[in-house]
Amino acid sequence: MNNQKIYKRCSLYLILTFILTIIASSCTNEDLSDNNRKLLNSAEEKNLTTFVSSPSTRISIDYNNGKYKWTKGDRIFVQDDNGIWQQSTNAVDEDNVASFKFKVPGKFGGKNSYKVLYLGENANSNQVVYPNIQQQDMPNSSSHLGKSGDWGTAIAKKGTGIAYEFRIKHKSTILVLQPYNANSRLEDCYIYKVEISSDNDVVGTYSIDHSTETLKNDGTGKVITVNTNSKNSALNQYPNGFPIKEITANIDDNGTYVVMKPGVHKLTIKYYIQDVFTKVSDVITKHYPSFDYKENTYYPMPANLKILNYSPMYYMWDAKQNYWYPHQWGTTDVWQPKVSAEIMSSYAKLPGDSYNKNYPREKDTAPDRWYNDSYPGENIRNDAQTALFKQLPNANEMAWYCLKGDPHIDKDKLYSFVGHLWKGGMWFLKKEKISGFSTEQTPDGKDCRLLVANTYYHNSAPVATPPASARLSDYFFLPALGYSYIGRMVNVGFSGYFYSSSARPKNGNDGSPYAIALSFRGETKYNFQVYVEAINRIKACRTHVFGMTEGQ
Repeated sequence: MNNQKIYKRCSLYLILTFILTIIASSCTNEDLSDNNRKLLNSAEEKNLTTFVSSPSTRISIDYNNGKYKWTKGDRIFVQDDNGIWQQSTNAVDEDNVASFKFKVPGKFGGKNSYKVLYLGENANSNQVVYPNIQQQDMPNSSSHLGKSGDWGTAIAKKGTGIAYEFRIKHKSTILVLQPYNANSRLEDCYIYKVEISSDNDVVGTYSIDHSTETLKNDGTGKVITVNTNSKNSALNQYPNGFPIKEITANIDDNGTYVVMKPGVHKLTIKYYIQDVFTKVSDVITKHYPSFDYKENTYYPMPANLKILNYSPMYYMWDAKQNYWYPHQWGTTDVWQPKVSAEIMSSYAKLPGDSYNKNYPREKDTAPDRWYNDSYPGENIRNDAQTALFKQLPNANEMAWYCLKGDPHIDKDKLYSFVGHLWKGGMWFLKKEKISGFSTEQTPDGKDCRLLVANTYYHNSAPVATPPASARLSDYFFLPALGYSYIGRMVNVGFSGYFYSSSARPKNGNDGSPYAIALSFRGETKYNFQVYVEAINRIKACRTHVFGMTEGQ
């Protein structure tokens, strides 16, 4: 929290002392609304006293320059000569007002200065309310602070003419949340809710100790929920929430302001995210150690969501370049579809989302993207030749992962792929954790590189849940990213296909060459079974170096 920013003050004296002090200043007519100029002229006739906020006293905040403004509906309380807290009869009548003339009933004139309270919209002169549910309709908008518990004190002093002038010292803490995902840009992804939990009270109804200008410890709430969508607003500009799209923090995209009681708090912040394109949603949690959050202070809190990202690359077997090279996702002229063909009826946005005609059709026109079509003869070992494919497990190793790799299904593992959120895949033991693991023979003593089959091995009963957290480091994860075929992505989110470095030592009856791959799939989503099987080399599958969990 070293980069905390202090609410800006107009007086150098305020900065040096950090004590509430009022320095009289005049307000220009340019700082006032037309309605309040008229009210000023008739104040004495109505037995009302005018209290003028200086241009530095503002309730909503501009994050970039630290300036504050009053928002519509704001009122103040002033303690009169009889010790009675009087509420202003008028309220701020529009948003973004730099200075305002409040009209206050009661007996005034016997003193040169008076205590002023700003208590937001949900309080009275003896209480402050920090609601457990806060609503922000637009990114980087702080207009809701007054509704969410922001409060402050001031001393009003006699100014020019009949008015008393004051500056508010804010007494709340404001968190400025700025989530982003450094691993990849995202599209159609939104944060629709944020939940902030504390190890002690941060919200509730608190009594004010007027002698110390602090709150008594009578609040009990430990959880704040900020709804970051505009479904209930008139304009409804952000019905899905605030966007998550940049790889660095950008307050204009999703800056979220949270008002809470100051103090020493240990916080947990949960970001509720959704991809409206793939319909995938999740909750990402961030933990913060105990820290003394000061009053009159706002804290920028950028948060890297660290969503695991997978490369867009698919390859025909042993091809030199990926299926869409050089127009894969992430380039300036993208050919690669963004979503699996099976679900286009629900998620289609543009025709190119599911199909592109520029896929490799033959070796002559796309030699680098085309598969290795070598065939030395039946039952003769045929290994991959490119540097990438030489790193992949061979057919024997795939058999060990299938049969002895203790495969676990994980339907909730979140990751991003081609700019969208996806879930689902399988965990397998790392080879060093598999007893007897061998590159030269399968668990039953065979050499798959010399054998001809359609299905070599099959595991019909993987564990239906992820590995225990304590053992997770013994495993690696493979995502359900399907494959690419005839210009389409197929079964993304429903199955996984991963090439080995081994070709099947016999072509098909029609002469088509095959390679050996590990796959997992099922009749229904996440009902995976694991196979080591022959795949036509024209299919573009994933090429993962087994043993690594981070995105590949």
